[in-house]
Amino acid sequence: MNALAVAGGQLLAGTDADLYRTPMPADPGRLDWGVSGGEGQIGLSVRGLAVSPADPRTVWKLDMNGWFGIRLLRSGDAGATWSTVVLNDLTPLGLAVHPADPRQIFIAYKDLVGAGLFVSRDGGTSWKKIDHNTQYSAVAGDPKDAKRLWLGDQNGLWRSDDGGATRVKVLDGPVTALHLDGRRIVAGGPQIRVSTDGGRTFTLAYQMGAGRQGLPIWVSQIVESGGTLYAGTSAYSAAGLIQGGRGVLRSTDGGRTWVNISVGLPDPSVRSLVASPDGQWLYVGTRSGGVYRLPIRR
Repeated sequence: MNALAVAGGQLLAGTDADLYRTPMPADPGRLDWGVSGGEGQIGLSVRGLAVSPADPRTVWKLDMNGWFGIRLLRSGDAGATWSTVVLNDLTPLGLAVHPADPRQIFIAYKDLVGAGLFVSRDGGTSWKKIDHNTQYSAVAGDPKDAKRLWLGDQNGLWRSDDGGATRVKVLDGPVTALHLDGRRIVAGGPQIRVSTDGGRTFTLAYQMGAGRQGLPIWVSQIVESGGTLYAGTSAYSAAGLIQGGRGVLRSTDGGRTWVNISVGLPDPSVRSLVASPDGQWLYVGTRSGGVYRLPIRR
């Protein structure tokens, strides 16, 4: 489960085979979501999903085709039908739509000579490649500033004040997931760090019950629902060995402290998270391919 999204009352799941949909809140008795129509075809590996902040039925889907190239598609009916927006021979790494300006679409990419951002500022009509020689693992627009972009890679966190054209480093260490709500920046990687002063300083979060240094983690995604933060952790490689994921962590104090809430989750390697708009459910996509839901208690 590479990506999860909620659009127009539908739960969308992007996999290495294709995109699948089921009505919310997703019936646990209906374990088989049926066929997508794309099985057996080449080039349907979904690498990202993004719902437009301006229209909850508009969804962007990033595919990697059979030649490791980009195929970006748009749906205006919550994923029922799709139209191709752009094709390119760049290898896609991630997708983001700017929350302060939905016309801005960012695709993290790599190719044989570089890596960086593939950017549209007009809703997908035209595109520009910005080569930073960096493979970005996290991209997030600032909800209060349409020109500001936050970029995470294996070396740290970067801030851009001109839509990705230039950047300045604000934090060292791998950053694989980002969450911004206008008040704080939460950066996940092998640790979780939080800034409440616009990225000038960051504080290391504390994992309750895990000692002062915390347990080894690798954060895949961070989402918020009703003021509560949830972080998915995935399996990763360290010193040539595969380390297991630790499921889902929860924070009720803005990311300063976290507690593991993964009891009953069969696969602790979490690839994707999404919360239902009504705040009732947290959906978890795992490495093994299952989607699980947790009732959110506040």
